[in-house]
Amino acid sequence: MQLILREVAPGDISALECRYALISASATSQDQYLLVAFEGEYRSGSEGAPDAYFMAGAIDNACALWGHAARNGLVIDLRRLRYSWGDDIEGVLRNPYQGACAVVIGPNCSEALGSLWFGFGADARATDMEGIFEDLTTAISYLDALRNQQRQSR
Repeated sequence: MQLILREVAPGDISALECRYALISASATSQDQYLLVAFEGEYRSGSEGAPDAYFMAGAIDNACALWGHAARNGLVIDLRRLRYSWGDDIEGVLRNPYQGACAVVIGPNCSEALGSLWFGFGADARATDMEGIFEDLTTAISYLDALRNQQRQSR
């Protein structure tokens, strides 16, 4: 038997780039949140499925590695993502730990995400969805508010 080894890498699946960070509201804040940022061109329609798989895998891996922060809250940063169409992205935008999740969008994906969620030509904007924001500061404030609600309900 001849075994054939072909090395693979995430870049074989998707050209998207991914970055990770731990973020808190201030230097004195005890709460850290996990930030997973994506950059690049999400392919249109069903061709974007591998990009969605890459994104979901990157988020799952980050949550496994930095679970303490992901349980506090997850920020999915799409400010540098170019997205025009494709349903598979919808399943990506969640926290695998079922914790609080905020999504930060940018001008190159805002309109398309709004169309995905509310229908083409709808008056609603993507930021009308719960947990969707146009800036990182507001997203962190949202996670802080949810975290404080959790503490008060205990």
